[in-house]
Amino acid sequence: MKTIKWSLVACLLVTCILLTTCSESNNVKLARTNVVQSFDFGEVQLLPGLMYDEFMEIKDYFMGLSNDDMLYRSRLEAGEANPPGKEIGGWYELLYNGLTLNQWISSYCRMYAITGDKACKEKAEYLLDEWWEYYVRIGRKGGSDKWIITFLDMYNCCGRKDALDKLSMYVNQADSEVFVGLAKIDPPYIPKVVGDTLNGIRNFGDNSTEWYISSWPLYLAYMQTGNVAYKDFANYWEYTEWWDLFATQPVKPFAKTPVSGMFSEWVHAYSHINSFNAAAEAYRVKGDAYYLNAMKNLYDWMQDSQTFATGGFGPEYEHIMPMDRIVQTLTTRTDHFETQCGTWAALMLSQNLITLTGEAKYGNWIERLAYNAINATIPMTPEINVMYYSNYNMNGATKLNRPVAATCCAGTRPLTVIQYHINTYYHDNDNIYVNLFTPSSVNWNRGKSTVRLTQNTNFPYVDDTEFNISLKKSEQFGIGVRIPEWLAAPVMTAQVNGRIVEGITENGWFIIDRQWNDGDKLSITIPMDFRLSVLDQSEGSPTAVMYGPLVMAFSSPDSSLSTLRDKEWWSYEGMLPENPDQHMLDRIDLRDIKNQARPTGDKLEFELSRGCMLKPFMNYKKGELYYMYLDR
Repeated sequence: MKTIKWSLVACLLVTCILLTTCSESNNVKLARTNVVQSFDFGEVQLLPGLMYDEFMEIKDYFMGLSNDDMLYRSRLEAGEANPPGKEIGGWYELLYNGLTLNQWISSYCRMYAITGDKACKEKAEYLLDEWWEYYVRIGRKGGSDKWIITFLDMYNCCGRKDALDKLSMYVNQADSEVFVGLAKIDPPYIPKVVGDTLNGIRNFGDNSTEWYISSWPLYLAYMQTGNVAYKDFANYWEYTEWWDLFATQPVKPFAKTPVSGMFSEWVHAYSHINSFNAAAEAYRVKGDAYYLNAMKNLYDWMQDSQTFATGGFGPEYEHIMPMDRIVQTLTTRTDHFETQCGTWAALMLSQNLITLTGEAKYGNWIERLAYNAINATIPMTPEINVMYYSNYNMNGATKLNRPVAATCCAGTRPLTVIQYHINTYYHDNDNIYVNLFTPSSVNWNRGKSTVRLTQNTNFPYVDDTEFNISLKKSEQFGIGVRIPEWLAAPVMTAQVNGRIVEGITENGWFIIDRQWNDGDKLSITIPMDFRLSVLDQSEGSPTAVMYGPLVMAFSSPDSSLSTLRDKEWWSYEGMLPENPDQHMLDRIDLRDIKNQARPTGDKLEFELSRGCMLKPFMNYKKGELYYMYLDR
């Protein structure tokens, strides 16, 4: 794989935070700039390991999708009697242009930026050009905030200058409740016109339309183009009714009764977390501390009272709820986390917080989701079925793909995997920061010099990682490593070329600052061990077992249960009527799990009595029965 040099800022907007250079080139002065920066996609390469293998699996899968199948619905709607290809079906039919087509095109653009594979670029351009022809032919039909991101990806990753013109035309033509004549509306009149078009509906928690995530891509479009109309429209769609509840301490997340637009009185989890990514862009544009405070308080509240051990959240039809209701779902439901979409929202929020604050703690959520959500997903089927929900039911759970094609999670699935390239490293002028421990390399351009850092590790199956430093001449800088929330010893330890060195702790990073020479090797030990994760702290239960960042799960010794009632799991309340292994699980002393679990020597797998295994949740395959939470 090669590193791509761009005349434009490479994939600036697709990371949603690397906006300074682009903004300056368009005379957009940001009120707040990032404390630390992400790297561009082409500057980071994954090397063979868990994350690399998953990325390549996803790349091969989506490159194998038929262009004609993806365009079939658009061509049919545009009046072609017998278009080539076939109907994908499922959720893809809900919109004439394909529910997930925009996200897939964005994924191809980003894959090209990462790998330099021209086939990815050609596929992205062909799909967008063909879709655009049919879209223009139909005219004024449909609109989606995701297409804004697609046009920006096409411009930044593939160098297509006409993409911004298409963006303007698209927003101007869209006849949806989100984008109503944007380019034609004088800003002072936007609220009245939009309000009339929506019949006055701008309700708190109205997630039947998810209008409240529209502000995010509109701010990105403004920062890319300098078009003030985008900024004014983004400002109108800000979700302050929700953000207000987190802007000050103590937070009051249930202070209002929302008109949720779904199936309960609680707010929709994925989209309401994702709305805070709009707050991040508003903070960069306007500089008001209100936005950053709301994001930080939301993050802390989610970790304290909403997330499972995996980092997942939003059970029971994807809702944010009080803790007693969340615990109840562990015995009444199988839909505990909208895995792909929920992960995407949390990754972006955490990434925004890292860059805006420089604090390492926000990388902990990224890591938990990397192993216990993204990497814990089973492979997609040829029918474009994806693992939509993660199941944590205490009577026994299993992993299955949702038996309907091309759901929303099939759109976010490749985007979450691609994020490995953005979430692994960060930098400022003086330090390079390591957030994820995975085989990879990064090129850090420091003024007129370039530092290449190559990470070699078998983490999370070992508790150390090594970095090789390549540079043309000796340089002074710091290498900061995130101090993880699961650290089993008081400190991390470091060696340079085999000699122990001291580091300093700053903003949650363990930083080794020294004069580095070409060929230096930095070794970091990050002690891991068993620990317990209690969901409801006030009750002291239920409890999951973790090893480092990995959620562990107990297996059933009865393999005949593994394929039991596969299709019935997808009734959302479909589950085993009682725990078939309750007696076995009752004998396990969680407080003494380290002494009870005997290592088998294979990928952190442990054997307990009577054939029960304890192994990482991410290593369970389709249909295997597991127990993640125990009711104590």
